[in-house]
Amino acid sequence: MLTIEELEKRLVKAERKNEELEEKLNNSYKEPKKLPEEWLELREEINEFCKSVTVRKHISGSTLQEAIYRIFKVKLNIQAMNDISAEQAQEARFFFENVKEWLSETNHTLKESSES
Repeated sequence: MLTIEELEKRLVKAERKNEELEEKLNNSYKEPKKLPEEWLELREEINEFCKSVTVRKHISGSTLQEAIYRIFKVKLNIQAMNDISAEQAQEARFFFENVKEWLSETNHTLKESSES
């Protein structure tokens, strides 16, 4: 049979272990990453643009969006779009504005050539 002193020692040891586990659990929780406002706005613009534009009949808006995002990842050296910083979002916006212009020129040229 255990003495009161032995039980107290075991209780103290169990309480320490419990505190250690609670600390590990608390440290493992991370606040969700707050995405830059610049990126959230740009992402919405890209989404709307890709929904509204059909480059070719066989290319969907989601395919166009994925192509734009892939170029962003390569150019900005990021693994995921949610890793983008506010500064990188500004650079991505510059690229996106050029893509929009290029695609509108392409669509204009396609319409003209199909009307001829």
